[in-house]
Amino acid sequence: MAVQDIVRKRIIQPALRLLRQGLTPERLSASIVAGTYCGFIPVPGVSTMVTTMTGLALRLNQPSMHFMNQLVGPVQIALLIPFIRLGEQVFSEVPLPLNIDQIIALFQADLMHGFDTLWTSLWHAVVAWMLAAPLVCGVLYMPLKPVVRVLLKRFGPAPVTTEIPAPPPA
Repeated sequence: MAVQDIVRKRIIQPALRLLRQGLTPERLSASIVAGTYCGFIPVPGVSTMVTTMTGLALRLNQPSMHFMNQLVGPVQIALLIPFIRLGEQVFSEVPLPLNIDQIIALFQADLMHGFDTLWTSLWHAVVAWMLAAPLVCGVLYMPLKPVVRVLLKRFGPAPVTTEIPAPPPA
C-alpha cells in the first residue's frame, strides 16, 4: 500500500467525514446550538472537552461546534455568576459572597485552589446549567434553523476533494 493511500485512508478521508458531518440545516443548527451551549458551561477550562464529547455522542459537526464554543468564551465568564446563583437557588444554598473579579483572580492565582474553594458552587452551577439546557437550546435552535436553511441553500457546502496531489517527478 502506497504512502498516498495510507494518508488518504487514515487522515484525509476521516477529516473530510468530520467536516461534512451534519450539513443538513437541522444538524448544522443543532451543532451550532450545542457548541454555543457547551461553551457556556460554568466550569473554566472544560468547555472544549464537553463540546467534543457532546459532538461525538450526538454525531454533530465538530468544526462548527468548536467554532461556536470558542466564540462564546467571554460569555462563559459573564454567565458564571448567574449559573452559580441559579444553582444556589436550586439547592437552597446561602449565596456565596463573590463577584466575577474575585472568581477570576482566584482561578488565576491557583487553578486547583480555585476549584477546591468553589467546588460546591461550581457543582451546583453545572446542575443549573444542565437544567437550563432544554429551554436555552430550544430558544436558540428554533430561530436558527430557518436561517441556516436559507444560508445553506444560498451558499451551499463548499466542494471538497479527496485527491492528493501527485509527488513531483524524481
